Amino acid sequence: MSGQWLLATAATGRIIPADGPYPHVEGATVTSPRTGRPVRLTRRDCHACIRAETPDLEVVR
Repeated sequence: MSGQWLLATAATGRIIPADGPYPHVEGATVTSPRTGRPVRLTRRDCHACIRAETPDLEVVR
């Protein structure tokens, strides 16, 4: 699959390819596209944390 992980790219400030693993982004601060306000990401916002807690979860692409 080509492309990039959009939230991870915004949170880390660098392009994260969709071909690679999703990086941990908890603790990062991003600007909400809806409100324009800063939002601090938590574990529930982090795909890598969710995958670690539920390894049998199937990823839909």
